[in-house]
Amino acid sequence: MDRPQRLVFGAVAEAYDAHRPGYPDELFDDLVAMVGTDARALDAGAGTGKVAAALAARGLTGTALEPDPDMAAVAGRHVEGAGWQVLVGELESAELPAAAHDLFTCGQAWHWIDQARGLDQVRHALRPGGVAAIFWNRPTFPDTELRADLDGVYARLAPDMRSSLASKASGSKGVPPAVDPAPDGFVDAVERTYRHAIRYTTDRWVGYLGTHSDHVLLGEEQRRALHRAVAEVIDDHGGELEVAYRCEAWIARRLG
Repeated sequence: MDRPQRLVFGAVAEAYDAHRPGYPDELFDDLVAMVGTDARALDAGAGTGKVAAALAARGLTGTALEPDPDMAAVAGRHVEGAGWQVLVGELESAELPAAAHDLFTCGQAWHWIDQARGLDQVRHALRPGGVAAIFWNRPTFPDTELRADLDGVYARLAPDMRSSLASKASGSKGVPPAVDPAPDGFVDAVERTYRHAIRYTTDRWVGYLGTHSDHVLLGEEQRRALHRAVAEVIDDHGGELEVAYRCEAWIARRLG
C-alpha cells in the first residue's frame, strides 16, 4: 500500500530535524506576549518539535500532537523535562480536555488536517480568550541565473513535481490553503508575515530537499539523479544558495 503523503516524514525524521528551517523569534515573542509565559499550549502536527521547543524555551508548557511515531520521538527529545507531553496522534481524533489550553499552534502542517474538524477541536481545546496561530514558512526564490538553472533541472528530471521548491510552481502549486479568515468561534483574526533568510551550502540544501514529501515519494533512482543534478548546479554557482522565507501566520482569539 502506498504511504499517505502526510505520513512519509518519519522515514526522514532526523534529516527533517536537521535541515528544515525553524520560525522567526518574532513570531513566538508575539504569541507569548498575547498569552503569557505561564500559558499552556497545544501544538498540532508537531513534527520534530521545532514549535514546541521554541515555546518551551520561553517558559510555556503543553502537549504536542504528531501522527508519525518517528517524528514524535525526535520531538520528545527536544522538550524532555520541559513540562511538555508528546503524543502520537492526529488533531482530528485526539481526545482533548475542554478549554484547557491558552494557545494553539500549527506550523507547516494545517494543510494535512481536515480543516472543519480541526477547527472544531481548536474551539474545544482553547479557553475563552485563548489564541490560535497557524503558520507556514514559504520560500521566496530570487530571479537569478542559479534559480533558472535549478528550475531547468526540475523541468528535465521531475517535470510533474508539484513543488514550491521549483520557482515555476511558487505562484500557484504547493501554496498552502488559506485559513478561513473569520471562522465561527474566533475573533480579532489577523494575518501577519514574518521574514527571515537562510544561507544553504550545497549539502544542506540537498538535505533539505530530501525532507519534502514530494521528494521522498520519488523513486530512489529518480530522486538520486535529481539531487545530484541540483548539487552540481549549486556547486557550479559557488556552493551556496540563499533563500528568503516569508513566515505567513493566521492568528485569532477564541471567542469568550
